[in-house]
Amino acid sequence: MTAIYVTVGILVSLLAFFITSQILFKLIFGRDVSSNSDKLIPKRLQPDIKIMQVLEKENAAWLENITKEHLWIETKFGNANAFYIGHEKKSSQLVVLIHGYRANKKQLNSMANYYYEKENVDVLLVELLGHGQSDSEYINFGYYDHKYIINLIQSLRAEHDYQVYVHGCSMGSVIALWIGSVYPVSGIIADSPYGRLKDNMKDNIPYIVQPITFLFTLFIGRIAKKRLGFYVNDINILDKVENISTKTLLISGLNDKIVKSKHIKKIQKHMKIIPDVWYIEDCPHLGAYVLKKDEYQERIHNMLVGL
Repeated sequence: MTAIYVTVGILVSLLAFFITSQILFKLIFGRDVSSNSDKLIPKRLQPDIKIMQVLEKENAAWLENITKEHLWIETKFGNANAFYIGHEKKSSQLVVLIHGYRANKKQLNSMANYYYEKENVDVLLVELLGHGQSDSEYINFGYYDHKYIINLIQSLRAEHDYQVYVHGCSMGSVIALWIGSVYPVSGIIADSPYGRLKDNMKDNIPYIVQPITFLFTLFIGRIAKKRLGFYVNDINILDKVENISTKTLLISGLNDKIVKSKHIKKIQKHMKIIPDVWYIEDCPHLGAYVLKKDEYQERIHNMLVGL
């Protein structure tokens, strides 16, 4: 009888793991259309969320009213959307702006305004699959996104002789680094990147289940492979950034509770070039552009002019 109880216990545990993993997969990879999602955010993350809300509100009217061309590209998950803002002065530089996890082009309002109005460059605002006006029931964490963004860049380069810069925020910064590792660009700005998705997942799941994180990662990875075609472990730029050969700026807030500063240190160790690394004291997730805007813009300017 003892053996039967043990067997049943193991089967029940595996079933519980499977069901919990399905729920976690949906929460992590599923497209969020809930208007009440903010209510689920832990209190420890509220400062980070408030900063991101500030980013969305700044220059919102400007982005809404500026003339922009709606671009899209077909993927196996549906259409991926982007918005191209060509400068009236016909710039030779294109900045590709990539938003973060569960955000959209609104997160890039203020940065797009600065690039266009102050630096006089053309801007491409990307909306990742599973976000904004782009299709897809699931978020792919850049696994497919980086490929279609490169296709968009190439289509614009066919018409303009551009120097291209990629500037990403949070998950978007991971994608910016991914693009820079496989496609020639003139510069990369990565604001709050992580090296491996599974490491960042571990940082953000409830502490009570952290001792068995590897099991959830295994189960969630198998679900992701079946539904999306890749494992959680495939979202890893640590084995890619060594291929980056252009100037790169890595940014991290030392009070970032969503993507901790330790991730930048790992990324830096795997790069062959010496990136410019900027740590900001008492700064939450993506808070640098809000709290240190003048210095942030100066660093952007220096990259564009080659300093």
